[in-house]
Amino acid sequence: MNLFDPDKAEWPFEAQIDAPDGAREYSQYAKDNGDDTVSIISWGENGPMVKTFPIEQATLKERPWELAEKWYALFREIFGSYLKI
Repeated sequence: MNLFDPDKAEWPFEAQIDAPDGAREYSQYAKDNGDDTVSIISWGENGPMVKTFPIEQATLKERPWELAEKWYALFREIFGSYLKI
């Protein structure tokens, strides 16, 4: 696993982590582990590292630019060459 260039299929979400002490952490690369935990790629003292949190502390979202590309692809599939975007 190359944490400097994560596989977007393996890390499909961005995440905001809300710690019980009020601290927040954001990551562009996150995944649901399927065991009530979420892992993110975060920057540590020695470079990128994986951190794991309880799912209750996480808000996962699809990365907006990838979600937009899915909508554009669907639009092109439905409307084809009728409309140009």
